[in-house]
Amino acid sequence: MRGIPDSVVPPLALALIEIPCPRGRSPCPQGRYGRLWAKRGRRLRGAAEPDRYSAERGTGNARHSGIGRVHCVFHFARFITAIASVILPSDILRGAMSCCKKEKHAEVQEYYGKEVKSQKDLKSVACIVQGSTKIPQHVKQCLANVHDEIMATNYGCGYPFPDGLTGCKVLDLGSGTGRDVFVLSQLVGGDGAVVGVDMTPEQIAKAEEYADHHMKKFGFEKSNVSFKLGYMEDLKGLKLQEDYFDVIVSNCVVNLCPDKRAALAQAFDHLKVGGELYFSDIYASCPVPKVLQENKDLWGECYSGALWWEDLHSICADVGFHSPIIKESKPVPVTTEELQRMHVDELPKDLTFASVTYRLFKPSPSGDDASPKAATYDGGLQGCSDSFEFAHDLVFKVGSFRIRVFLVVK
Repeated sequence: MRGIPDSVVPPLALALIEIPCPRGRSPCPQGRYGRLWAKRGRRLRGAAEPDRYSAERGTGNARHSGIGRVHCVFHFARFITAIASVILPSDILRGAMSCCKKEKHAEVQEYYGKEVKSQKDLKSVACIVQGSTKIPQHVKQCLANVHDEIMATNYGCGYPFPDGLTGCKVLDLGSGTGRDVFVLSQLVGGDGAVVGVDMTPEQIAKAEEYADHHMKKFGFEKSNVSFKLGYMEDLKGLKLQEDYFDVIVSNCVVNLCPDKRAALAQAFDHLKVGGELYFSDIYASCPVPKVLQENKDLWGECYSGALWWEDLHSICADVGFHSPIIKESKPVPVTTEELQRMHVDELPKDLTFASVTYRLFKPSPSGDDASPKAATYDGGLQGCSDSFEFAHDLVFKVGSFRIRVFLVVK
């Protein structure tokens, strides 16, 4: 075990941060909770870096809120893919993968553009489960300001609204009919900007239809929202500026994306250094079998496209994000009646699902943000007058409460 030298840190209360991955580094201090916050006059000194990783990979002892044990699974489909990459010409393999992605895009567009017109048309609760009961009062008010028609056509598994958004530039991946965009519009204020991206024309059309209504209701003379029709795996194709956004959010959409690595890589490229991807999604306790991934209803209802959470950590490491931090999680049980509506007899015994909100930070290229830090929260954030919840098990109390964070090397 190694930690911060005592000479650097004053007497501190020890905080043990358990996150299900023993590798990785700490969140970048150059984000909204570090340098950029200080630049805007915010009141957080230093940077909280929860780097206590106590999970044991492959031993069955790893803990992960709402998801369960680590499954040591040899994924046969990965083996076949690896063999195919060797024996097939690369252009043939790329063409086959591209075809599969287009089919999934078409299926999701059909599902949410034609079949599902409102929450009443869904076959399960995964796309409407709301992960948190601790919604700040100011966020509740923002939600209350959103038109009933938009609320009825919102599909999500969480509340992707991090603290301290005033003046920020925010991108919403899979914005649908715009509920989260309109909430974020109020949180960033007139000096901020929010861009929503979605691939379903019907949902983009409805979001744009209600945009003027919300700008007038919020009292903005100039609109601070815009919507773009396109794919989250191809933000460059939408001519969005790279290294531009302070925060990127997403709400139960990454699971619908056939190329999750590309989606996270694009998010990484379009974040500023120190920026954050704050997103809620459905995750699986083990890899979802291929036969279930081919079920259109199960994919459209956000189950069979769910990432195994270990794969999320692998993708983040490949793309360049710091290790994922859990903000909150909640189990998502699947009933027999829901399975019947989705034309599924039963799920594998080890396969369970959870709604998890993760925070992913883009580190400095120099790597000078990798060491553990200590921080003191002095208050000042809206809705966080007494304390600031950075992660599900890391809460900053205002004033004298300080954190000493260790990195455990196993």
